[in-house]
Amino acid sequence: MHAFWEGLTAIASLVTAIAILFAFSQLHTARKQRHRDFELVYVQRYWKIIDGLSFDVGNAVPMESLVTDDLRLCIQYLRLCEDELDLRQRGFLTDETWEIWGNGIKCQLARRPFSQLMETATADAFDLLPDSYQEGIPDPLKMKIRARRWSGLK
Repeated sequence: MHAFWEGLTAIASLVTAIAILFAFSQLHTARKQRHRDFELVYVQRYWKIIDGLSFDVGNAVPMESLVTDDLRLCIQYLRLCEDELDLRQRGFLTDETWEIWGNGIKCQLARRPFSQLMETATADAFDLLPDSYQEGIPDPLKMKIRARRWSGLK
């Protein structure tokens, strides 16, 4: 009879361990989904700005040729980039998203009119956008891998 209770205890311990692992898995998934939902707001904001421009952002356009609305939207784009850097620094953007967004920011900032705007006094309004972005945008998140995993960023 003693062996029966030992076996039952072992099974109960195993079921408990599986339940705990499942709960942690669900927590991690929920955190990751929360980050994705939050990131979607910024993707929508990006497309609203880009769709409002009268030129194709894939082509270099001199700042002098911009109409007033384009100039306003280009500055909004730079503000969006600044917000994205701030979000990453605070741990709200996943590693996957940051890899895409960081590369996108680098490419856009290297192209006119954004590169010209960054050279003007307008750039002084941005604290997080780097002065030199040719080599890439450094990851502003200073969090260890274990903490990133726990937070759902990895």
